Amino acid sequence: MHAPLATSPRRAAVILGLAAALTGPRAGAAPAIGGVVARPAIELPPDAEAAFRNAAAEFSVGTPEAAPVDPARQQAIGAALSALQKGEQAYLEVELRTAEKALRAAVDGLLADPTTLADAEPAQRAVLLLAQVFLAQRRPEAADDVLERAIGVLPGFPGDGVPPPPDVLTRIDAARDRVKAEAAAVLRVTSEPSGRRVRVNGVPVGQTPVELDAVRAGTVRVMLATRGAVPRSRVVAISGDRVDVHFADPATQAAALRASVRSGDADAGWAAAARLQAEAEADQVCLAVVDAQRAVVARLDAATRAVRGGVSTAPPRDADGFAALGRYCAAQAPSDLEPAEVVDALWPADAPTPTAGGGFGQAAWGYTALGTGAAVAGLGAFFGVRTLQKADDYNKGRLDDRDEVLAEARAADITLGVAVVLIGVGAYLLATAPDDGETGEDH
Repeated sequence: MHAPLATSPRRAAVILGLAAALTGPRAGAAPAIGGVVARPAIELPPDAEAAFRNAAAEFSVGTPEAAPVDPARQQAIGAALSALQKGEQAYLEVELRTAEKALRAAVDGLLADPTTLADAEPAQRAVLLLAQVFLAQRRPEAADDVLERAIGVLPGFPGDGVPPPPDVLTRIDAARDRVKAEAAAVLRVTSEPSGRRVRVNGVPVGQTPVELDAVRAGTVRVMLATRGAVPRSRVVAISGDRVDVHFADPATQAAALRASVRSGDADAGWAAAARLQAEAEADQVCLAVVDAQRAVVARLDAATRAVRGGVSTAPPRDADGFAALGRYCAAQAPSDLEPAEVVDALWPADAPTPTAGGGFGQAAWGYTALGTGAAVAGLGAFFGVRTLQKADDYNKGRLDDRDEVLAEARAADITLGVAVVLIGVGAYLLATAPDDGETGEDH
């Protein structure tokens, strides 16, 4: 027997924390994209709107498939995922009491607020395996209870891609019937156009139009996948016998936005942005206004009429230019205007003279360093997780080469060190960047 290989608790904590931060949902929702609005003085190229919208969708900040998650909830999800892994291992080793304890913790953690789950697959696995453990212990009532709980908070459970064990499958329909008998509502989701993939609380439930008939009263998050754009999500309160959720066609919304702005009413643009925001259930709207002299892009909070960021630049001439314009919808895009100036630049005739779009200055280098540092940190987390796995294999005799474990540990330490340096450099560059290139924030 070789001596067990010790793994630093501090290193393990750093690795698991980074992995949770990099793989968990990020706070903040992506903006609804309003498209390009042309003043009457200019004709837009046919592909201008598509180029702008696709680029804006690609570079928008946030993970719209999930609710904003606070750090405490992220930590709870990370702990639940760790418990799920422990429970699965204990089940394979036929340690049913240990498996039950770990899987209970996983189910409790993942189902505490299922609206925060971008993908409920781990929660589904935890529930199904816990039910299987109960059946193996000859406790069918406990298995039924956990299945009913999952069906109540994960409409569509068990969903696609997570086939239930045969023993559990026979009990799911009966559990669903009991949930339906407890004043459950029908949830119907439609979209324009139809055929869009739908998730409810992270569970894939099919394509629109889709109907679920065992949804308990409470709150669910309905997520709609879109083609060539950021997925859209909406939080829905379930009450009564039936709830209908409809996602309007984004192209129709953009057309309404253009028509409102062309009407000449200075407030019409804000009103259209508010409609788009309400229909898309988005925190913000990103809108571009282009005429023969300038292009203005702004991230708007239509509910409070606040500008979160904007830029004025020369008008683009081709699809690549409109794609570059769309990238200003990112929250970290540079801005050469104060928030009040962005508002003035959007509609009134006496808008300020545009300044040239910011080049790749100190702030841009700072964001580049931060982004590269985050990517390297992700690589370090990957090597770190592999180190933990191989150290465990070595300690249990499944791996004989100690040098292989040490090599993985060195790779993790080096990449995490490089990530810390890059993030530090990026933070310094941003802290010392000139004020005249900053993005406007909630004023």
